[in-house]
Amino acid sequence: MDVNLADMLREFALQRADAPCLSHAEATLSFGELHTRSSQLANALLERGLRAGDRVAIIARNAPVFYELVFACAKAGLIMLPVNWRLSPRELDDVLADAAPGLVLADVEFAANLPEAAAVILLDEGFNAWRSKASAIDPGVATATTDPVLLLYTSGTTGRAKGAMISHRNLSFTSRMAREIWGFGPDSVNLVAGPLFHIGGIGYGMMASPGVDTRCCCRSPRPAPRWQQWCGTALLTPFWCLPLFRVWWKPTASTGWICPACNLLPTAPLQSVKPYCCGQ
Repeated sequence: MDVNLADMLREFALQRADAPCLSHAEATLSFGELHTRSSQLANALLERGLRAGDRVAIIARNAPVFYELVFACAKAGLIMLPVNWRLSPRELDDVLADAAPGLVLADVEFAANLPEAAAVILLDEGFNAWRSKASAIDPGVATATTDPVLLLYTSGTTGRAKGAMISHRNLSFTSRMAREIWGFGPDSVNLVAGPLFHIGGIGYGMMASPGVDTRCCCRSPRPAPRWQQWCGTALLTPFWCLPLFRVWWKPTASTGWICPACNLLPTAPLQSVKPYCCGQ
């Protein structure tokens, strides 16, 4: 049977529609709300003339729209292209010329860096209105297990950046890894602080989605007040980090984890936190 990434969201929207799925800033989306928004976005993209196999780029800071878009692309047979907003104009031009996206979703602050010929929709209030006008019925475009749903570009350290196609089947294993290897469950509350244009961020973000109550996205790289608020109210459990954090952070009996080197979490109660480090 063919696997589609959106099946994961469809299942939880059916079984636990009102359960919290994604938190960012002051807002929390339920599984049902994310399912509705992603269906609306999928239909809005199809109404613009995009067809199965087309790319949709996004250049933005971490926000719920990344999850809306990846599930929208899965439902519409499209391919999501997250773009590193730190790229130079030349590097950005190279990636977009190679990938040839049919549409670019962009934060206002990054729009000026895009090629003049690019078809762009700004991620502002106009975007919300545009998406909300579309039908909330899941388009359910047929896809094959091996069809790509995500396109990520390498850093280009040995030449020009190269695109890596990631299929529905590839990403379908994230839920199995989350359950069987990392022990994620219905009570897990996962912090997704890595950039969602990177496999470390979006990959862990997709791992954090199956069977968990809340996924938290950080927009700023040093959001100390937000971390403290989440730790005090959401009781974070796992989060993904680089090995450097294991050098900075020290376990204690009373607080769980503290970060004396950067003062990032000076008073947050982290007894429940279990960090997962990459590269060790």
